[in-house]
Amino acid sequence: MSRSKGTEVQVMERPFRSPSQLYVILILLLIFSQDASFPTDSFRRSNIPHVVWFKERQLKNISLGSLLVLSLLRCITFNLNRMQDPFLLSNCCAVLLNLSPNIANLHSYASMRLVSVLLATMKRYTVLVMKNGGRVAGEEDVTSLLGMYSEACRILLQVVKHAVRRKIVDRNLHLVYALVYHRRDLNTIVKAKSTPFRPVDTEKIRTVIAKADELIQGASARRADESMKVLEQNVHVLKGTHASSSRGTRSRLNSESSHSEGGSGASVASLDSTISDSTMNGMEDFKFTYEEEGDPETFFVPYIWDVIVSTVTSNTLEWDRMNIEVFPIMHHVEMTMEMGGIAGSGTVNDDETVVNSKSGFATDIGDVV
Repeated sequence: MSRSKGTEVQVMERPFRSPSQLYVILILLLIFSQDASFPTDSFRRSNIPHVVWFKERQLKNISLGSLLVLSLLRCITFNLNRMQDPFLLSNCCAVLLNLSPNIANLHSYASMRLVSVLLATMKRYTVLVMKNGGRVAGEEDVTSLLGMYSEACRILLQVVKHAVRRKIVDRNLHLVYALVYHRRDLNTIVKAKSTPFRPVDTEKIRTVIAKADELIQGASARRADESMKVLEQNVHVLKGTHASSSRGTRSRLNSESSHSEGGSGASVASLDSTISDSTMNGMEDFKFTYEEEGDPETFFVPYIWDVIVSTVTSNTLEWDRMNIEVFPIMHHVEMTMEMGGIAGSGTVNDDETVVNSKSGFATDIGDVV
């Protein structure tokens, strides 16, 4: 009995009855995000007045793009903590990267969740690296737990960099405030002795945080609304921060390359890990696409069938028998048996088959067999 109860609790705690539901939804989202207009329209045109099914918080007047970011973050954390499926992680990351160049007016709660999930993932990855003897995950390793956390950190950092770049930072001030709010946690992770993150990985983000924090502290803003007002009034300062940061990065890299023994090798390695505004602007046309297998039915049919079975057998879909029009024959037979005879709304043929005058379907059980 205890084993069965434990199984029931475990099933009830799972947000999905079957992993197939996640697979199908994420593949559809990936296909949608490939469209040129979908990412832009989801953040700027599609607005949802009230999200009823979201239980963590009341979401009102949220864009479709912000809701997608929240859902993808939930899926990433669920996958890393429970399923640990590389396929799900790669699809979530692909959708996020397709959306990231067009992130604008990100909802305040979505902004806070993005930063929170990023920091939690970075902390966990740091712990895993310490347990691995200080060795970081390989570039192509996305199957082990260490590699999955490394990939999640890299993608989430990339998304944040896209959202606070010079071109669009004025439309993501909620994200800037969320970064300032969690600045101490970020500094603790980056400055730790055993951190797997290099300064260049978070330099642009920390530069924006430092300037925004300076503006907020200078205006003595103590509440969130006051801080947001200060940021709105000093957007030009934040944009200027990106320009000076880019110049400082280039000059430092040139200095390091001229004094290094490896010459161009050290410079190329640093430049590859530093993403400038011009590079990010060029990545707006870069899309992750879904590649269909040679026999897609062998992949999709089992998953879709599992989704149908899981939905029908769950409590999320209740059938109203009075409104089912697919099999009206059985409906009238049952009505006749309950009334103890033939209903008066139909006509009787010579072979004692009752015909419904409204639908024209025969109600004799023999017609069904």
